[in-house]
Amino acid sequence: MLGIKFLCDFVHGFGRAVSAAGLIFAIGNSLFAEEFEVFGDDEVVEQAEEEISVAGDEANGEQCADPVEGEEWGESPCKASLWKVDAAYVFATSNWDDGDPGFAARLNVARENGDGFGKRFQVWTFNQDALIQTGWAWWGPFINQVDITASSAYFDVYQRLPVYRGNVALGGGLAGGYMNFKERGVRHDLTFAGAGFDLFADGYYPLAQYTKTEFGVIGRGRLALLGGYWNSSRHYTDVDKGWNEGWVTLVDELAWGFELRRRFGRNQDKYWFVDVSREMQGWGTVWWPYTADRTFQGTAVNFGLVW
Repeated sequence: MLGIKFLCDFVHGFGRAVSAAGLIFAIGNSLFAEEFEVFGDDEVVEQAEEEISVAGDEANGEQCADPVEGEEWGESPCKASLWKVDAAYVFATSNWDDGDPGFAARLNVARENGDGFGKRFQVWTFNQDALIQTGWAWWGPFINQVDITASSAYFDVYQRLPVYRGNVALGGGLAGGYMNFKERGVRHDLTFAGAGFDLFADGYYPLAQYTKTEFGVIGRGRLALLGGYWNSSRHYTDVDKGWNEGWVTLVDELAWGFELRRRFGRNQDKYWFVDVSREMQGWGTVWWPYTADRTFQGTAVNFGLVW
C-alpha cells in the first residue's frame, strides 16, 4: 500500500506542478506579450493587473467550483480530506438456529485524503440465544439453549480508485476476532480468540443521479486470517465437533445492496447516506472452510455521514 500511496502522491504532485507551470506561463504571457505598452501607459498597466487578477480567480474557481450543473452529479474539484462515520443494525441469524432472530451491529470510522488514500477502523458484534442440538439421549437428540456471541475488529489502510462514475476501494490491515458458545445448564463453554491480517474490497456504482441526490448499488468482500485456538471445556458434543482442530481460522464476508446519497456543502463534497444490504459472514478452520454451519447472515440497515 505504501507503493500505491507513493505513486498517487507522485501523480498528484506532478499534476499540481503542471497546473502551476501553466498558470505562471499564462500570467507571464499576459504581462510580457505587450511589454512595450505595459511600461508606457498607466491605463495599460491597470488593465494588465486586472487581467492577472481575473486569471487567478478563474484558476481558483476551477479548483473549487460548485460542481452542480443541471441534473448531473459531478465530482467536486476540491480534493479535501474527509471523515466518514456510519453505523448499521443487522437483522441477523446464525446457521445454528435461523428461526430465532439475533442482534448484530457494525460501526465504521474512516479518514480519507483527497487522493483516495485512507485509514479505517471497523468493529462488528453479534449475539443470539439459539436452540442447538448439543448431543443425544436415549429418547433422541438433546436440544439445549446456547448463547452465541461473536465480534471482530479491523484496522485497515486502503486506496480508493475511480471506476467510470463509481469507485472501488482496495486495502487490508490488522484483524481480530472473538467467538463464544455457552450452553445453559451444563456449564460448557467453547471460546475462540485470535488476531491476524485481512484483505478487503468494496465498491459503489450509481444507477440514477439528480442535482443533489444519487442512488446506486454497493458491494463488499473481506477475507481475514486469524491465528488463535478454539478452547472447549469438553470435546464430545456436536457443538464443538471439528472446531478444536487447529490454530488458524478463516473469516470471510460478503455483502451487496443499494445506497441512497444526499450531498451538501459549499462544494457539494459532503453527503449523508443510507443503505440496505444483504450480508453473510462465515467462520471456519482451514480444514473446514466456508462450511454452512458456521455462518451469520441477515439484512443490514446502515446510516452514515461523510464530511
